[in-house]
Amino acid sequence: MQAHERPAWCDEVLQQAVLLNDLATSQIEAWASGLAPLLATDDDVEAFALACQEAKTGEAAVLARALTTVAPASIAIRFSTAAENLVKVAAPLHKFGRSQLRSARSVTDRGGRSIVLGFGVGDEQDHSLLIEIDADTGVADLRVAGDPAQIIEAIEHDESATSRIVTEELSIEAAIDEVQQAWRYALDHPAPRSASVIANSWVASAWLATSTHGRLAALQSADTDTDPLRGLTEEEFARANKAARATLKSAVPESELQNLRSNSAENAWLAVVTAAVPGLATEEFDALLFLEWADWLGAGLGLWRAGVGADVSGASMVGFVNRCPEVSTTVDKADREYVEWAFGIAIEILTDAEVVDELGRLTSSGHAALMPALWHAWR
Repeated sequence: MQAHERPAWCDEVLQQAVLLNDLATSQIEAWASGLAPLLATDDDVEAFALACQEAKTGEAAVLARALTTVAPASIAIRFSTAAENLVKVAAPLHKFGRSQLRSARSVTDRGGRSIVLGFGVGDEQDHSLLIEIDADTGVADLRVAGDPAQIIEAIEHDESATSRIVTEELSIEAAIDEVQQAWRYALDHPAPRSASVIANSWVASAWLATSTHGRLAALQSADTDTDPLRGLTEEEFARANKAARATLKSAVPESELQNLRSNSAENAWLAVVTAAVPGLATEEFDALLFLEWADWLGAGLGLWRAGVGADVSGASMVGFVNRCPEVSTTVDKADREYVEWAFGIAIEILTDAEVVDELGRLTSSGHAALMPALWHAWR
């Protein structure tokens, strides 16, 4: 892969990696595992491994070394060369892969059951995993946290809890057995899972490797089946699309609508408008489906008119809907917070595709792709 073909996020991540200088080894491992959504394809892995090697900085070496520890084997091996070649510029390289499971407690309330696993190097325990176990999905949630004693104390004194919380010490063996059963169930019964759960499964597998006598496979997310009609009949759906296209045609020059380029920006707009986004948690998928034609018409036209550099946030999108002259409805006050959150989910996806920049502003590629994507989404 040529350097000029490298995705922009590679350099952005390496710039952010300066933060690693202030983190403990376990925090660096967790930070590295957070890159999982960005390393989704072979091209992405190859591009970032090369970026680490060419950067020739201590931070790049540390990050590459951390990925050899937490990433699945097929990805980790691609970073081993970068880590080895950069060993002289890392001063010193952190010692990764030494976390040992030291304690386990269960947390049970009316909502379900979780396991808190405490890890450390030596006798000190300073990082933990919170694993929410669910009968339907096996592993419903997976989080990386700090001192397990502090986590348990916060749970036990949670004033917002709606039911009695019971915490109980578990033997390491019992906890591992329960976690492995839940993990196997999760692998055998794919379900929609958030990007954070997928990412955290990398570092969880690394930290648990000694106790589970080998790495657990990284969790995956099943694609959410999209109902293309959103609960409508075919005739109702066709009428809604036709009305939306008619509104666009009256508001936007036809040349703007027909200029479809089939690039990543347009694909991202299409994905969020049609709610065809793989890997979303169920509640995130439902939120995108909640956004209807009028919401995207109002937000889309307002954003397009605001132009490159316009603020893109949940609040600004709702504002565009409410002020759009082509849309006769507004977002109900009771729904506003939820609609802002739903747009926020879309914006995260658009940011990953560089439709929105890291400061929350519409990019030139995002602006150029917006109208053709809406026109195509409602064909």
